[in-house]
Amino acid sequence: MNTKSHQRAYRIGAEHHEQLQTIARAEGRSVSDVLRIAVAQFLSNRSALKAGDLRHHRISEYSQIAIDAIITQQYPDLRPRILAETDRRMEKYHAE
Repeated sequence: MNTKSHQRAYRIGAEHHEQLQTIARAEGRSVSDVLRIAVAQFLSNRSALKAGDLRHHRISEYSQIAIDAIITQQYPDLRPRILAETDRRMEKYHAE
């Protein structure tokens, strides 16, 4: 890790600052140390999260296609009801 540091000023909300202070006190660190650790972890995990997200999306899409193929072939009469229920649940649980 590069030991050279740059002093910068960033704004955070009061609630996050209080949480950082609580963590810092509990760990016997400064808020600056906690922030440096958090930023380092965030930056090192970004590519792993992207790869994990991509895998999750791929599995989800594959599952949806496979299930749709099975329903279309074996239970075509149920497909309209399933799609209607899907739309209803999307609206109920995922609408903004």
